[in-house]
Amino acid sequence: MLKGVVRHPDSADFSVDGNIFILGHSSHLPNVFNRNFQAFNGLETMTWGDKIYLDSVDTQYVYRVEKVYEAKASEVLVPETPGEARLTLATCNNFGSKDDRYIVEAVLIETKTL
Repeated sequence: MLKGVVRHPDSADFSVDGNIFILGHSSHLPNVFNRNFQAFNGLETMTWGDKIYLDSVDTQYVYRVEKVYEAKASEVLVPETPGEARLTLATCNNFGSKDDRYIVEAVLIETKTL
């Protein structure tokens, strides 16, 4: 995660419908030398209906936020959703925290050819 966000290897990807689980850092420290530590800054401010855009080589995937919440890291379970294209984003609530996570759950609403 030093070079950006990462997809959890056990989650779905664009080639199969399911839940894509992406993790990234967030940091609100005043001096951050690696901007990737701020990849998910503001994740907790998303609300229902916000859109998330992910691009592959030839397709743009548009997701609609369904749920935003904070959870204990030990309680975070990313449900498998075979046949249903979903997206889950997660970050720590404080830089370096191993306790709580901000979670955003979204559903695929549109794809566009690039």
